[in-house]
Amino acid sequence: MNTKLSTVLGFSATSIVFSINLPNQLFLSTTTQSNLCYSCLILKIGVCIFLAITIFICVRGFLPKAFGGMTPPQILMDEYYYESDENCRLVITKTWIEALKECENVRDEKAKITNKAIIMLCTAALLAAIDIILATLITLL
Repeated sequence: MNTKLSTVLGFSATSIVFSINLPNQLFLSTTTQSNLCYSCLILKIGVCIFLAITIFICVRGFLPKAFGGMTPPQILMDEYYYESDENCRLVITKTWIEALKECENVRDEKAKITNKAIIMLCTAALLAAIDIILATLITLL
């Protein structure tokens, strides 16, 4: 998940640099008047906002989380030294099961964060494509 988040973060940061070249505003020319078209500017702002949200989501996914706690050997030595081997194995196994559940929860949370980041990045790419298409169509009018 960290690799996917890193990739999305890299694409988002690079895309912000490329979004500078998106069209801002164009003139709609008719035979009698010229009007500014702010649709391209609004789309460009939308692209930048979605890219910023994507970066925020990716960074949030990289925040460290404590999980996977295990029974320290010292506790096993102090509390279970005189217990049977079966009891000691049972304590270790229960601890591993809990640690694996915590790892799975963190994995699932990172997967959700990664999906959100990918959706935001795709939305930004879609808005950028609409901006370019709109600018092209307006210049043809």
